Amino acid sequence: MWTRITAMKLPKAAVLSAAIFGGCTLYNNNRPITLDTKISLPDDPVKPPTSVPDFQRSIVVCGKIFDLFAIGVRTVSIFNMHVYGLGLYASRDHLPVLKAILNGAAEKYNATTPAELEAALRDKSKGKEIISEFFGYPRPDSQIPLVLRIVTARNTDFGHLRDGFVRAVLAHPYAKSLLEMENERGEAFAHGIEDLRKAFGRKVSVPKHKELLLYRRSNGELDIFAEIGDTREQIGTVHNSEVSQFLFQQYMNPEKPSSPTAYNDMCRNFAQMIAK
Repeated sequence: MWTRITAMKLPKAAVLSAAIFGGCTLYNNNRPITLDTKISLPDDPVKPPTSVPDFQRSIVVCGKIFDLFAIGVRTVSIFNMHVYGLGLYASRDHLPVLKAILNGAAEKYNATTPAELEAALRDKSKGKEIISEFFGYPRPDSQIPLVLRIVTARNTDFGHLRDGFVRAVLAHPYAKSLLEMENERGEAFAHGIEDLRKAFGRKVSVPKHKELLLYRRSNGELDIFAEIGDTREQIGTVHNSEVSQFLFQQYMNPEKPSSPTAYNDMCRNFAQMIAK
């Protein structure tokens, strides 16, 4: 019998140090950071499927706690080259919204077990419909703040990262039609693409094991933070909500996800959020 989601079990707590990114406070205990502000969060790291440091189950971004719901690796080329490890996090404050979306999907598709809900998430049509609710469709109040945390697995640079993110957005099924629109919506989308490019416009080398954070706010704006040398800074903001939506959907949708390992992990974890 299907049972509604009640609570997410969290691991034991530990004290994490704080870092400042462009006015936002971020917490991560993968590196020692000597600052005054501290917070207690779960400390139960998860090993990504590539050679980068472990990911924390919970992080704090701009004063909000985010919980990990998927971990994976981004690969390119026929040689299956690992580019970066990644973690997808959802705002803990919005967990009731996330649970309501999954409960609604379980009811709609008569998913009485985790396996049946996982099958619905993996279905191309059903999965897209479920994930679209994370971004305010059909209800604008269902938008969930999300964080994409990336740790590079090899040496790269801003140019390669920029090209990968822009390609991901433009590969979305609706991107071409938006760019062809001769109205405010089309112009706003094009400006959003330019914002994304400008964020990575500098010539910056990114050695392996450096961190990037892409924070999608509840209004759809995307703040981008990068670890450059020994400093962490905000490198840009994308103001168009559809650009940030398309980017995150490319990791979360069932059709050709940017990271199949992260997508599979997401499906398993979301399915387990209903009682067995």
